[in-house]
Amino acid sequence: IRCDDGNRGRNRPINNRRICRVARTGSKLVLVVDDDEVERFLLRRALEAEGYAVEEAETADDALLCCHVAYPDAMVADIFLPGRSGIELCLALRGEPATTHLPIVLLTGSKDPGVREMAKSAGASVYLQKTPDPGPVIGAISGLLSDATPVRPTRH
Repeated sequence: IRCDDGNRGRNRPINNRRICRVARTGSKLVLVVDDDEVERFLLRRALEAEGYAVEEAETADDALLCCHVAYPDAMVADIFLPGRSGIELCLALRGEPATTHLPIVLLTGSKDPGVREMAKSAGASVYLQKTPDPGPVIGAISGLLSDATPVRPTRH
């Protein structure tokens, strides 16, 4: 399954975009949103090693679509994305009843303290500096999901 716009043969087009195919396992699903393919790969590998199912998106718009199809249990997103930022993505998700309680970890390489405040104001559950070590992200996701009650909208 893939949320990104990459043509990997497993995506299905809706409105000329490629979005998630819902194929859930018993594992908690984490959506990783980053325009850097290497960053997504490293986070995917680390999260899967901890037993999480992982879905990917390259942009905030793709992540929004993915959230409405796959209903992830948590999301990790870069703040600086093409188009809408991770901050704008967080605000959009907090404004929708189906995703208002979604645990969101926002990541950035920026050391600007103003970015931390923007992330907090947008409703991020956790804000982390990007590092080569995925440990802090894994720890944040584990902590958020250990306390979380899944909120899944009913499909009609």
